[in-house]
Amino acid sequence: TYGEGDLSSIDGVLFDGDVLLAYPAGRDADSYTVPDWVTAIGDCAFSNSNGLKGVILPDGLVSIGDSAFMSSGIQEIAIPDSVTHIGESAFYYSWLTSADIGAGVTEIPQEAFSLCDYLETVTGGENVTSIGDWAFYECRALYTFPYMPELRSIGASAFDNCRSLETFEIGPD
Repeated sequence: TYGEGDLSSIDGVLFDGDVLLAYPAGRDADSYTVPDWVTAIGDCAFSNSNGLKGVILPDGLVSIGDSAFMSSGIQEIAIPDSVTHIGESAFYYSWLTSADIGAGVTEIPQEAFSLCDYLETVTGGENVTSIGDWAFYECRALYTFPYMPELRSIGASAFDNCRSLETFEIGPD
């Protein structure tokens, strides 16, 4: 369950307290700025929002739910440092070209960025300790991936079929 049971709709976007539950998938808008008071993006909240090209996340955001942006049209994402949880398949099969992972993220879960065919660059992630199974599976355009000094675990097929990945630096341990 999410939020406080206080459902509301602002411009067609559904909220439960401080949780964004659902963005209208058929909305004709290029971008959306998540309100500053939102602390969590719910499961599947932006899924199938094909027309949406960009989402600006607030600095106080703590959690991004499972499949939150799955099959969406977003092209860039900057995950704020305040985010400590990214759900499984959060950006699965989206149109991302770049992702900046904030300092609060310690785990990139299973299938988080799988099948993001256009994902070229990942930045940030300095506190990531584990990358889950299939996390970047078939990100065929991915060629830039940051050094993650805290990384200790990489799951099965995490980078399978990342054909453009030129270098991948692992810490001294």
